[in-house]
Amino acid sequence: MYKIISEAKYIPEGNIVTKIRGKNRFLLSKIVKIYGPNPKDIIAEDGTLFLLPESVNKNINVISSSTELIWEATLDDLCHIEALAEMEREDK
Repeated sequence: MYKIISEAKYIPEGNIVTKIRGKNRFLLSKIVKIYGPNPKDIIAEDGTLFLLPESVNKNINVISSSTELIWEATLDDLCHIEALAEMEREDK
């Protein structure tokens, strides 16, 4: 396992991250699902993502997609992030 500091936009959704100066672990997500009588999905605005707490505590953070986070990544994950970075370079 590798600990990578990366902008949130390069970390695949659904991965566990921590804030640079934090210890709490979060699930990185573009969507929050609300269940109940009127279920709905809340989709993060462009340029933002949600940090969902790994342990339930009622708090959901919204961050800029350029926020740097610590990502516990596997070698396969690193290949994925490199592919995303390459696509961004080609778009410029």
